[in-house]
Amino acid sequence: MIQGKDIKFRTHNFGDLMGSVTKQELTPKQQEELKDLLSKIQLTEKQAQTRDKLVYKRDSEPELDATAKTHVQEIFRRVVRNTHKHNFENKYTKKGNLVEDSAINRIAKVNGWGVFLNANKLGIELKDSIGVGHPDAFKEGVLGFDAKASYSDDTFPLFQSELKERNYIWQDKRLAMMAGLDCWYTCYSLENSPEEIVIQDAWRLWKQAKEEGELTESFIDDVRALHTYDHLADWERVKTYKVELSSEDIKLIKKRAEMARNYFDELVEQYKFLKPN
Repeated sequence: MIQGKDIKFRTHNFGDLMGSVTKQELTPKQQEELKDLLSKIQLTEKQAQTRDKLVYKRDSEPELDATAKTHVQEIFRRVVRNTHKHNFENKYTKKGNLVEDSAINRIAKVNGWGVFLNANKLGIELKDSIGVGHPDAFKEGVLGFDAKASYSDDTFPLFQSELKERNYIWQDKRLAMMAGLDCWYTCYSLENSPEEIVIQDAWRLWKQAKEEGELTESFIDDVRALHTYDHLADWERVKTYKVELSSEDIKLIKKRAEMARNYFDELVEQYKFLKPN
C-alpha cells in the first residue's frame, strides 16, 4: 500500500495544509506535578502511570487542524480507494476557464510583463519532492502569475489592498518555491463574459422575472450589457497582488508536508484494522 512519503501535494489547495496546528500543552499545575514526580526516586504504580501520561502529553508532536486532516483524508480516498470528491463546476469557474487566455493577455499587458502564453494549455508542470503545480503563466527564471477571472465587477477585488485567500497565498508560495523564484503573483482580471455565459444568465433572470416563452433579443442584449466591461480601461480591469516567499515559509511548508505525510501513514494503519479477519 502507498505510504505517506510517496504522496505529492497539489498547489491549488495547499493552503488547506497550512492552517494552525494544535499541541497538547501541560497546564501550570500539571507542569509542577510532573516536576515533582520526576524528582522522586521511587513511585507508586499510580504515580508512575500519571508521570508517563504527563511526559507523553509534554513531548507529543503538534497535530494538523481539522481542515488539513480532511484534506489528507481526501487524498487517502483518491490514492488508496481510487474514489474522488465530487466537484461541480459553477458559473464562476466556468467563466474563468473560458476567458483564461484573454485574462492572461490583459494582466501581462497592464503589468508590462510582455507576452505570456497559457502555461496550463502548454502542459507546463512545476514539481519538487513535496508536490506538483500547474501555473497559469510562467517564464522560467523571470516570473509567474495566476490569473483569476472575476465573474462580475461586484466580485472583482477593487478595494481589497491585500490578497486574503489562504489557498491562493500558499499556492503562490509553492509555485515560487518550485520555480526557484522569491515571489509569485495572483492577478484578477475583469473579462467580458462569453456568449454561452450571457445566455445562461439571461435564462436565469428570465425565469426569475417569471417571464414566459422564449427569450427576446432585447432582453439578451440587456443581459449582455451587464457582462461587458469594454467601457473600462485595461488598468481598471486588472488587480495584481504580489506574494513573497521567505526562507521561513519554505521551512514551514516542508514541516507541514511532513506532518501531513505522517498523518497519511496513521490513516493507512487505521484502514488496515477496518478489514475483517
